[in-house]
Amino acid sequence: MLSAVMCTKLTRRLRDASGSRNDWEHARIGEWRWRMRHEVAAELCSPDVRWWETPTLGEQIKQGRSRSVQRLQVGSHRLYVKRFRHTDAAEQCRVWLRGATARWEASRIRMVMAAGVPTAELLGMGERRSRGVLLESWLVTRAIDGVTPLANFRSASPLPNSAGNEAPLLDDTLLEAVADLIAHLHGQGLWHNDLHAGNILCRCDPAGWRCWLIDLSGVRTSLRLTRHRISENLARLWLSLGQTLTPMHQRAFAARYWRTLNTYDRALAQRIGPTADVAYRNLASAAGAHTERLCRRADLAWSRGNRKVLRLPRGRG
Repeated sequence: MLSAVMCTKLTRRLRDASGSRNDWEHARIGEWRWRMRHEVAAELCSPDVRWWETPTLGEQIKQGRSRSVQRLQVGSHRLYVKRFRHTDAAEQCRVWLRGATARWEASRIRMVMAAGVPTAELLGMGERRSRGVLLESWLVTRAIDGVTPLANFRSASPLPNSAGNEAPLLDDTLLEAVADLIAHLHGQGLWHNDLHAGNILCRCDPAGWRCWLIDLSGVRTSLRLTRHRISENLARLWLSLGQTLTPMHQRAFAARYWRTLNTYDRALAQRIGPTADVAYRNLASAAGAHTERLCRRADLAWSRGNRKVLRLPRGRG
Protein backbone atom coordinates (compact mmCIF):
# COMPACT_ATOMS: atom_id res chain seq x y z
CA MET A 1 0.00 0.00 0.00
CA LEU A 2 1.23 3.50 -0.82
CA SER A 3 1.44 5.97 2.05
CA ALA A 4 -0.24 9.38 1.86
CA VAL A 5 3.15 11.10 1.41
CA MET A 6 4.14 8.78 -1.46
CA CYS A 7 0.77 9.31 -3.17
CA THR A 8 1.21 13.09 -2.82
CA LYS A 9 4.67 12.91 -4.43
CA LEU A 10 3.37 10.83 -7.33
CA THR A 11 0.42 13.19 -7.89
CA ARG A 12 2.75 16.22 -7.89
CA ARG A 13 5.07 14.62 -10.46
CA LEU A 14 2.22 13.71 -12.76
CA ARG A 15 0.84 17.24 -12.49
CA ASP A 16 4.27 18.72 -13.27
CA ALA A 17 4.58 16.47 -16.33
CA SER A 18 1.20 17.53 -17.70
CA GLY A 19 1.99 21.25 -17.37
CA SER A 20 -0.33 24.20 -16.98
CA ARG A 21 -2.72 25.03 -19.81
CA ASN A 22 -2.34 28.76 -19.09
CA ASP A 23 1.30 28.76 -20.22
CA TRP A 24 0.59 27.57 -23.76
CA GLU A 25 -0.95 28.92 -26.92
CA HIS A 26 -2.52 26.60 -29.50
CA ALA A 27 -2.48 27.17 -33.25
CA ARG A 28 -3.71 25.13 -36.20
CA ILE A 29 -2.03 25.89 -39.55
CA GLY A 30 -2.91 23.55 -42.41
CA GLU A 31 -2.15 19.96 -41.36
CA TRP A 32 -0.13 21.22 -38.40
CA ARG A 33 -1.23 21.67 -34.81
CA TRP A 34 1.20 23.69 -32.70
CA ARG A 35 1.39 24.22 -28.96
CA MET A 36 3.83 27.01 -28.05
CA ARG A 37 4.66 29.03 -24.97
CA HIS A 38 2.97 32.43 -24.96
CA GLU A 39 6.19 34.46 -25.07
CA VAL A 40 7.39 32.83 -28.33
CA ALA A 41 4.12 31.92 -30.03
CA ALA A 42 3.87 35.20 -32.01
CA GLU A 43 7.18 34.50 -33.81
CA LEU A 44 7.21 30.71 -34.00
CA CYS A 45 3.55 30.08 -34.90
CA SER A 46 3.11 32.80 -37.52
CA PRO A 47 1.28 31.56 -40.67
CA ASP A 48 3.40 34.00 -42.68
CA VAL A 49 6.74 32.47 -41.67
CA ARG A 50 6.05 28.71 -41.71
CA TRP A 51 9.66 27.86 -40.94
CA TRP A 52 8.75 24.18 -40.56
CA GLU A 53 8.04 23.96 -44.31
CA THR A 54 11.55 25.13 -45.30
CA PRO A 55 13.31 22.37 -47.29
CA THR A 56 16.69 22.99 -45.62
CA LEU A 57 15.83 23.41 -41.96
CA GLY A 58 18.97 24.89 -40.42
CA GLU A 59 22.03 22.82 -39.54
CA GLN A 60 21.64 19.04 -39.36
CA ILE A 61 22.95 17.69 -36.03
CA LYS A 62 21.68 14.09 -36.11
CA GLN A 63 19.93 12.03 -38.73
CA GLY A 64 18.27 8.66 -38.21
CA ARG A 65 15.55 6.48 -39.65
CA SER A 66 12.79 7.88 -37.47
CA ARG A 67 14.42 10.89 -35.76
CA SER A 68 16.46 13.91 -36.80
CA VAL A 69 17.77 16.93 -34.90
CA GLN A 70 18.34 20.39 -36.42
CA ARG A 71 19.72 23.65 -35.10
CA LEU A 72 18.24 26.81 -36.58
CA GLN A 73 17.49 30.49 -36.05
CA VAL A 74 13.89 31.73 -36.26
CA GLY A 75 13.60 35.47 -35.71
CA SER A 76 15.40 36.25 -32.46
CA HIS A 77 15.28 32.64 -31.22
CA ARG A 78 18.03 30.02 -31.55
CA LEU A 79 16.34 26.62 -31.48
CA TYR A 80 16.95 22.92 -31.44
CA VAL A 81 14.21 21.00 -33.22
CA LYS A 82 13.67 17.26 -32.92
CA ARG A 83 11.62 15.73 -35.70
CA PHE A 84 10.04 12.33 -35.03
CA ARG A 85 8.58 10.42 -37.99
CA HIS A 86 5.66 8.09 -37.24
CA THR A 87 5.45 6.26 -40.54
CA ASP A 88 6.23 2.59 -39.83
CA ALA A 89 4.17 0.07 -37.86
CA ALA A 90 6.45 0.14 -34.78
CA GLU A 91 6.16 3.91 -34.45
CA GLN A 92 2.39 3.80 -34.88
CA CYS A 93 2.14 1.20 -32.11
CA ARG A 94 4.26 3.40 -29.86
CA VAL A 95 2.00 6.37 -30.62
CA TRP A 96 -1.06 4.27 -29.82
CA LEU A 97 0.42 3.25 -26.45
CA ARG A 98 1.80 6.57 -25.15
CA GLY A 99 0.93 9.31 -27.66
CA ALA A 100 3.17 11.33 -29.96
CA THR A 101 6.88 10.97 -29.20
CA ALA A 102 7.39 14.74 -29.05
CA ARG A 103 4.55 15.06 -26.56
CA TRP A 104 6.02 12.25 -24.44
CA GLU A 105 9.46 13.86 -24.30
CA ALA A 106 7.90 17.25 -23.58
CA SER A 107 6.23 15.77 -20.51
CA ARG A 108 9.63 14.44 -19.35
CA ILE A 109 11.21 17.88 -19.84
CA ARG A 110 8.48 19.53 -17.78
CA MET A 111 8.94 16.94 -15.04
CA VAL A 112 12.70 17.51 -14.92
CA MET A 113 12.31 21.32 -15.01
CA ALA A 114 9.77 21.16 -12.16
CA ALA A 115 12.31 19.17 -10.12
CA GLY A 116 14.84 21.98 -10.60
CA VAL A 117 17.28 19.90 -12.69
CA PRO A 118 18.97 22.06 -15.39
CA THR A 119 17.90 21.15 -18.93
CA ALA A 120 17.10 22.85 -22.24
CA GLU A 121 14.02 25.08 -21.99
CA LEU A 122 10.92 23.65 -23.65
CA LEU A 123 9.33 26.10 -26.08
CA GLY A 124 6.72 24.01 -27.85
CA MET A 125 5.70 21.00 -29.89
CA GLY A 126 3.91 20.37 -33.15
CA GLU A 127 2.07 17.49 -34.82
CA ARG A 128 1.21 16.88 -38.46
CA ARG A 129 -1.81 14.70 -39.15
CA SER A 130 -3.48 13.51 -42.33
CA ARG A 131 -7.04 12.18 -42.07
CA GLY A 132 -6.57 11.75 -38.35
CA VAL A 133 -3.32 9.74 -38.66
CA LEU A 134 -0.25 11.18 -36.95
CA LEU A 135 2.59 11.40 -39.50
CA GLU A 136 5.23 13.28 -37.54
CA SER A 137 5.75 15.27 -34.35
CA TRP A 138 8.26 18.01 -33.56
CA LEU A 139 9.81 19.10 -30.27
CA VAL A 140 11.18 22.65 -30.00
CA THR A 141 13.67 23.67 -27.28
CA ARG A 142 15.81 26.75 -26.77
CA ALA A 143 19.49 26.38 -27.70
CA ILE A 144 22.04 26.71 -24.90
CA ASP A 145 24.99 28.88 -25.94
CA GLY A 146 28.63 27.96 -25.49
CA VAL A 147 28.16 24.36 -24.33
CA THR A 148 30.27 21.27 -25.04
CA PRO A 149 29.05 17.66 -24.66
CA LEU A 150 30.78 15.80 -21.85
CA ALA A 151 31.75 13.13 -24.39
CA ASN A 152 34.09 15.64 -26.10
CA PHE A 153 36.35 16.05 -23.08
CA ARG A 154 39.63 14.15 -22.67
CA SER A 155 41.45 12.87 -19.62
CA ALA A 156 44.07 15.03 -17.92
CA SER A 157 46.18 11.86 -17.60
CA PRO A 158 48.30 11.03 -20.69
CA LEU A 159 46.80 8.17 -22.71
CA PRO A 160 48.15 6.21 -25.69
CA ASN A 161 47.59 7.93 -29.06
CA SER A 162 46.45 11.15 -27.31
CA ALA A 163 49.19 13.37 -28.76
CA GLY A 164 47.76 16.32 -30.64
CA ASN A 165 44.30 15.92 -29.13
CA GLU A 166 42.92 19.45 -28.70
CA ALA A 167 39.76 18.41 -26.81
CA PRO A 168 39.17 20.21 -23.47
CA LEU A 169 40.40 18.53 -20.31
CA LEU A 170 38.14 16.68 -17.90
CA ASP A 171 39.17 18.26 -14.60
CA ASP A 172 38.02 17.68 -11.02
CA THR A 173 35.75 20.74 -10.89
CA LEU A 174 33.86 19.58 -13.97
CA LEU A 175 33.45 16.10 -12.50
CA GLU A 176 32.02 17.66 -9.35
CA ALA A 177 29.48 19.64 -11.39
CA VAL A 178 28.42 16.49 -13.26
CA ALA A 179 28.15 14.53 -9.99
CA ASP A 180 25.98 17.30 -8.51
CA LEU A 181 23.71 17.21 -11.57
CA ILE A 182 23.15 13.44 -11.38
CA ALA A 183 22.73 13.50 -7.60
CA HIS A 184 20.09 16.24 -7.99
CA LEU A 185 18.24 14.09 -10.54
CA HIS A 186 18.30 10.98 -8.36
CA GLY A 187 17.50 12.96 -5.24
CA GLN A 188 14.21 14.00 -6.84
CA GLY A 189 13.25 10.36 -7.50
CA LEU A 190 14.13 10.52 -11.22
CA TRP A 191 16.58 8.55 -13.34
CA HIS A 192 17.63 8.58 -17.00
CA ASN A 193 17.74 5.15 -18.65
CA ASP A 194 19.87 6.54 -21.51
CA LEU A 195 22.38 8.41 -19.37
CA HIS A 196 25.66 8.83 -21.24
CA ALA A 197 28.27 11.51 -21.77
CA GLY A 198 26.65 12.75 -24.98
CA ASN A 199 23.49 13.69 -23.07
CA ILE A 200 25.27 16.05 -20.66
CA LEU A 201 26.18 19.55 -21.85
CA CYS A 202 28.86 21.55 -20.01
CA ARG A 203 29.93 25.20 -19.95
CA CYS A 204 32.56 27.00 -17.93
CA ASP A 205 31.11 30.25 -16.53
CA PRO A 206 32.99 32.78 -14.35
CA ALA A 207 31.33 31.21 -11.30
CA GLY A 208 32.41 27.68 -12.32
CA TRP A 209 31.19 24.77 -14.42
CA ARG A 210 27.49 24.40 -15.24
CA CYS A 211 25.88 21.25 -16.65
CA TRP A 212 22.58 20.48 -18.38
CA LEU A 213 20.85 17.16 -18.98
CA ILE A 214 19.28 16.67 -22.44
CA ASP A 215 17.51 14.02 -24.54
CA LEU A 216 15.02 13.28 -21.77
CA SER A 217 12.71 10.74 -23.40
CA GLY A 218 14.39 8.10 -21.22
CA VAL A 219 13.64 9.85 -17.91
CA ARG A 220 11.52 7.82 -15.50
CA THR A 221 10.18 8.48 -12.03
CA SER A 222 10.07 6.25 -8.99
CA LEU A 223 8.77 6.70 -5.48
CA ARG A 224 11.71 4.69 -4.13
CA LEU A 225 14.88 4.43 -6.19
CA THR A 226 16.89 1.28 -5.55
CA ARG A 227 20.67 0.94 -5.29
CA HIS A 228 20.61 -1.33 -8.33
CA ARG A 229 18.86 1.32 -10.43
CA ILE A 230 21.30 4.05 -9.37
CA SER A 231 24.35 1.83 -9.86
CA GLU A 232 23.24 0.86 -13.35
CA ASN A 233 22.58 4.52 -14.18
CA LEU A 234 26.07 5.60 -13.11
CA ALA A 235 27.67 2.56 -14.76
CA ARG A 236 26.21 3.65 -18.11
CA LEU A 237 27.68 7.11 -17.65
CA TRP A 238 31.11 5.85 -16.60
CA LEU A 239 31.31 3.38 -19.48
CA SER A 240 30.33 6.07 -21.99
CA LEU A 241 33.40 8.09 -20.93
CA GLY A 242 35.72 5.15 -21.63
CA GLN A 243 39.37 5.72 -20.71
CA THR A 244 38.70 9.41 -20.10
CA LEU A 245 37.38 8.46 -16.65
CA THR A 246 40.26 6.97 -14.69
CA PRO A 247 39.79 4.99 -11.43
CA MET A 248 40.92 8.10 -9.54
CA HIS A 249 38.22 10.10 -11.33
CA GLN A 250 35.65 7.42 -10.49
CA ARG A 251 36.50 7.60 -6.78
CA ALA A 252 36.29 11.41 -6.74
CA PHE A 253 33.02 11.35 -8.69
CA ALA A 254 31.44 8.76 -6.36
CA ALA A 255 32.48 10.71 -3.24
CA ARG A 256 31.04 13.98 -4.54
CA TYR A 257 27.89 12.25 -5.78
CA TRP A 258 27.31 10.56 -2.40
CA ARG A 259 27.81 13.78 -0.42
CA THR A 260 25.45 15.76 -2.68
CA LEU A 261 22.83 13.01 -2.68
CA ASN A 262 23.03 12.97 1.11
CA THR A 263 21.76 16.56 1.15
CA TYR A 264 18.75 15.69 -1.04
CA ASP A 265 17.77 12.26 0.29
CA ARG A 266 19.78 10.89 3.21
CA ALA A 267 17.96 7.55 3.21
CA LEU A 268 18.75 7.02 -0.48
CA ALA A 269 22.43 7.85 0.05
CA GLN A 270 22.60 5.40 2.94
CA ARG A 271 21.20 2.65 0.69
CA ILE A 272 24.21 3.12 -1.58
CA GLY A 273 26.67 3.07 1.31
CA PRO A 274 27.13 4.38 4.86
CA THR A 275 30.25 6.34 3.80
CA ALA A 276 31.64 7.77 0.58
CA ASP A 277 34.32 5.05 0.36
CA VAL A 278 31.78 2.25 0.77
CA ALA A 279 29.53 3.94 -1.80
CA TYR A 280 32.43 4.03 -4.28
CA ARG A 281 33.19 0.33 -3.80
CA ASN A 282 29.52 -0.58 -4.26
CA LEU A 283 29.18 1.58 -7.37
CA ALA A 284 32.45 0.31 -8.88
CA SER A 285 31.37 -3.29 -8.27
CA ALA A 286 28.01 -2.61 -9.92
CA ALA A 287 29.75 -0.95 -12.88
CA GLY A 288 31.93 -4.02 -13.32
CA ALA A 289 28.89 -6.32 -13.22
CA HIS A 290 27.12 -4.08 -15.74
CA THR A 291 30.15 -4.30 -18.05
CA GLU A 292 30.13 -8.10 -17.75
CA ARG A 293 26.48 -8.20 -18.82
CA LEU A 294 27.16 -5.94 -21.78
CA CYS A 295 30.13 -8.07 -22.87
CA ARG A 296 28.16 -11.30 -22.61
CA ARG A 297 25.28 -9.77 -24.57
CA ALA A 298 27.60 -8.50 -27.31
CA ASP A 299 29.51 -11.79 -27.43
CA LEU A 300 26.25 -13.69 -27.82
CA ALA A 301 25.14 -11.42 -30.64
CA TRP A 302 28.49 -11.70 -32.42
CA SER A 303 29.03 -15.43 -31.83
CA ARG A 304 27.37 -16.19 -35.18
CA GLY A 305 30.19 -14.37 -36.97
CA ASN A 306 33.96 -14.39 -36.55
CA ARG A 307 34.23 -11.80 -33.76
CA LYS A 308 34.88 -12.32 -30.07
CA VAL A 309 34.54 -9.88 -27.16
CA LEU A 310 37.57 -9.83 -24.89
CA ARG A 311 37.39 -8.34 -21.38
CA LEU A 312 40.31 -6.06 -20.57
CA PRO A 313 41.80 -5.87 -17.06
CA ARG A 314 40.33 -2.41 -16.40
CA GLY A 315 36.86 -3.65 -17.23
CA ARG A 316 36.42 -2.28 -20.74
CA GLY A 317 35.64 -4.74 -23.49
